[in-house]
Amino acid sequence: SGTQQKLRHSVLYPKTTGKKTPPAHPFFALAEMLCQRAAERQTRRQGARLALCREFLDALPEELAARKRRLRQVDFDDMLGNLERALFAAQSGAQLAARLRRDYPVALIDEFQDTDPLQARIFERIYATEDSAEAPATLFLVGDPKQAIFSFRMADLHTYLAMRDKTHRRYTLDRNQRSAPGLLTGLNALFSANPRAFLLEDLEFRTARRGEKPLPDFIDDSAPQKKSWQLWQLPTDENGEPPEKKRAQKWAARGTAEEIARLLDAARQGLLRKGDAPLTARNMAVLVRTHAQGSLVRRALAEVGLQAAELTQSSVFASEEAQEVNCLLHALLLAQDARRVKAALATTLLGWSAPEIAALEEDARHAELDAVLRHFQEGRRLWREKGILAALSFLARQYAIHARLLGRAKGERWQTNVLHLFELLHQASRTAREPEQLMRWFSARIEEPSADEASLLRLESERDLVQIVTIHKAKGLEFDVVFCPFFWEEHGKPKNDGLPGCLYHDADGNFVIDYRPDPEYQEAGKERHALEQAAESVRLLYVALTRPVYRCYLVWGAYKQRRSDRESRQSLLNWLVAGEGCTPQEWLAGNDETLPASERLAERWQERARAMDADCRELPAPKGRPFAADEKVAPQYAALRAQRWLSPDWRMDSFSGLLRGARWSGEERDADGNAARADELAEDASADPPPLAADDPLLFPRGGRAGDCIHALFERIDFTDAASFMPAAIAALQQHPQPGGLAPERLAAMLCRLAREVLSTPLPLPGGELRLNQLPRPRRLTEFAFHLPAQKLDPARLQSLMAAYGEPLPQLAAAPLSGYLKGYIDLVFTHAGRYYVLDWKSNHLGFHPEDYALPALKRVMTAHAYTLQARLYLLALHRYLKFRLPDYDPARHLGGACYLFLRALKPEWQTPTSPPPGIVLLTPQWEQLQALLESVKK
Repeated sequence: SGTQQKLRHSVLYPKTTGKKTPPAHPFFALAEMLCQRAAERQTRRQGARLALCREFLDALPEELAARKRRLRQVDFDDMLGNLERALFAAQSGAQLAARLRRDYPVALIDEFQDTDPLQARIFERIYATEDSAEAPATLFLVGDPKQAIFSFRMADLHTYLAMRDKTHRRYTLDRNQRSAPGLLTGLNALFSANPRAFLLEDLEFRTARRGEKPLPDFIDDSAPQKKSWQLWQLPTDENGEPPEKKRAQKWAARGTAEEIARLLDAARQGLLRKGDAPLTARNMAVLVRTHAQGSLVRRALAEVGLQAAELTQSSVFASEEAQEVNCLLHALLLAQDARRVKAALATTLLGWSAPEIAALEEDARHAELDAVLRHFQEGRRLWREKGILAALSFLARQYAIHARLLGRAKGERWQTNVLHLFELLHQASRTAREPEQLMRWFSARIEEPSADEASLLRLESERDLVQIVTIHKAKGLEFDVVFCPFFWEEHGKPKNDGLPGCLYHDADGNFVIDYRPDPEYQEAGKERHALEQAAESVRLLYVALTRPVYRCYLVWGAYKQRRSDRESRQSLLNWLVAGEGCTPQEWLAGNDETLPASERLAERWQERARAMDADCRELPAPKGRPFAADEKVAPQYAALRAQRWLSPDWRMDSFSGLLRGARWSGEERDADGNAARADELAEDASADPPPLAADDPLLFPRGGRAGDCIHALFERIDFTDAASFMPAAIAALQQHPQPGGLAPERLAAMLCRLAREVLSTPLPLPGGELRLNQLPRPRRLTEFAFHLPAQKLDPARLQSLMAAYGEPLPQLAAAPLSGYLKGYIDLVFTHAGRYYVLDWKSNHLGFHPEDYALPALKRVMTAHAYTLQARLYLLALHRYLKFRLPDYDPARHLGGACYLFLRALKPEWQTPTSPPPGIVLLTPQWEQLQALLESVKK
């Protein structure tokens, strides 16, 4: 603690006056011993903690991989790791590398400066071979190390440099196709001033020439300053001293905003043009490093009457709007809690003021509060019955959320984020179906707002707005005019993440986290860490300054931080201009004797401005003149006349769509003369079941949700590995929760038993019995998707065709179809050289074997038109095999359709003398299949 440190210092370094002897007392000896013991204890604790971290780092990868294997989960990093392990396997690694070289003899990898050691090892293993007997293979690594700015994504520049040193040839692109000649002149002069501009020894700057790509003329008749580079120096304050940092930031933002307004005004008057068109706001960008800088620019633009659009790498879950939506969700979930509801009313989304909320309590009859609570209770009901989007849309209408947001400052930003969050909630509700689950998911994303692709902040408007862009987001983009108002802030001080250890690359280029407590090692590690961070900051400057096409505004100069201008003199922008003759380590150390004085820096900037052919002047003083936007007349919209006729029959439909609205007339009979009406098959749900085990699948809930859950189970499990059943059952129940009050453990046990019994049941196929638990993955396709082209599918003709083959259909109400018939086959598998389709049926027909005997199943197949479904599935399989098997013959390869009524596949119901209950096998009838194919085509 701080008290211990002060006590120790006073004991070891006692203060005396004159030549007096320091006081001696047993207390000081005891205090010294206490301090030593405390230091020893702290050292032991630190050592134990580091040992625990080392053990954790050793055990974590294996444990994480084991858990993912159990859950059957693979992410992108796992795919890379699996490939690397396969390539370096002792027995087969060389063969795999040779096969990949043979299949891909030439590979080109773009943006290779953003690689990592794992990817580099993979490509080196594949393409670095000395075997002269092999056909030549070539690997092209395309990358610009000066644009390596994604270390936070684990992109490792040192890996790129190591791979570059191993290449046989190097080529350099020295033509710049983007920037105007004046910009290239200034860029070459700025980065050539210091031979160690990029700080690292292996990085050098090479000048570029203008490419052949033509550019429209950039014409500026608005002001004397017309050069491509505009260098603005921070002004001094009223005392002639450099301004404080925060004041300088405001000046730079305001100067940028007023210059943008001036340029737009000149463009409106026809004085500023690109080619024949005036320069627009969307072609101008302000590049910033942090979101705080972006907000400062946005406010400055608003002060002069301009709006801006922000492109960032932030997550929408890190926004204020996410917190307010979270509050709204809590109020919906706990709609009976008046405090939660009042908290939601106080948000910006609902917009109630404090007096309005207080009035709810003052109302003696609480009529208005009851009305508000009823709104939220209705929203909760909609959430449970129709989904979260229905609930949020209801509240948005009741409280005019969208109109309120658009009427406030930054309204478009708020509106965009709120709609984005609503969309993400709707997508997540597909897996987190219960409100409580979805609430936990949303709260977890707010606590750790990772910026994945789906949650990145979206552009709030497609209108003609000035772009505020972070440098990371700007990489790869270009803008006609670019403003860089805050680059004078970039200095070499490393950012501390608060974690122990020091991150840097060692002499061999390996990335290390150094925990050694020795001060000598710590000092060297910190120096290397600071150098690498500063080098990336310089690369960020390079990326930013290569974005403009015609003009770049760059602010430089001195400022004060804690009453000193030393930090400003140490900026990396000054390193580019005045760092020659100083080592990177000396510059980053920031000693006054090594850093140039402010006067010398100003001289060097003037010299560099002449070399850059730049206009160099003081940052323009604020004029306070707002931008006067044109009064635009609201456009009048009218619907265009259709230029061609679109057939109403063209659509994409499915088997379920064909059956929608179908009904039985009472006259249809199946091939055995039995009535085919679906309502004649209804089971007496009130019948008491016989005594059954607690995990018997016959007791599993019924209905569509139960069927979805069972289908999800068979999608997830590995047929040949019983250990996969329980994780798959748990995941299926989480995705499809079951009503009825049965415990999740019991439901999972039912599903596991169902999987065991179904997969071990022998299927009497023509090529011999098959048990599905003997069917490996390479012999099956799960959820096989198909699209059958249907030029003119007439339901009446389809009904007649099926009746002619003894498989009647109900009266189909669907309209003729010209388009595609789509579907998903539960399983396609091969056995004894034949291919089969299989469909899982979860229908509950009764509690006895005779309820699932073949006559009963045939009636069910006919009543629900499963026979038509089977024939369509076989037709889809026929087309699939026709294009994939070189010697395809339907008579030899097409096996048939297998319909399994899962609840009946019980070992105790199997007898050797009768057909197994619960199984329907439909053999393909080639004439019927041909006729069906023709009916689809006509």
